[in-house]
Amino acid sequence: ARSQPTAPALHAPGRTTLTYADLATQISYVRQRLGSWGVVPGDVIVGIIPPRPEMALACATIPAAATFVPLSPSLTADNYAELLTRLRPKLVIVPSGLDHPVRAAALRCGVAEADLTPDLNAPAGMFTLDLIRQDQSLSRGVSARPDWAFLLATSGTTGRPKLVPKSHRRLPSY
Repeated sequence: ARSQPTAPALHAPGRTTLTYADLATQISYVRQRLGSWGVVPGDVIVGIIPPRPEMALACATIPAAATFVPLSPSLTADNYAELLTRLRPKLVIVPSGLDHPVRAAALRCGVAEADLTPDLNAPAGMFTLDLIRQDQSLSRGVSARPDWAFLLATSGTTGRPKLVPKSHRRLPSY
């Protein structure tokens, strides 16, 4: 971002290309926004974001502030409740306007919810976050290691889904 701020970072059909300077701006925004809700490195944030530029940008920005757990959008409320119980997240992020089973699971498990709203007038992937429901999860202590960028849930086809941590150091660099 410092050496080539105008270089393209993310392309999406019909959208303005996101540059590395835009990416730096979004990282700063996400850190500030999550921090204002008490989220710190090592806190777990679950995201149900359908594949699109916003999911790509969420995966690039949320780990700068917390441990991100992107989950499949196709699970049942009971499956989500089981995962939320195991993960102990501070927050669940869901696209605004999406009536999704994870919302019922978050309510049942006492996990705060935030809406992710794409900014269609901004470069590809840019979004805003709004806390729509506070809950007891925001006052929990840290539940993961601060050096974990992601916790990935396996499919669970051979049993209970496993949670696989990925540290910042183990992520590929391009």
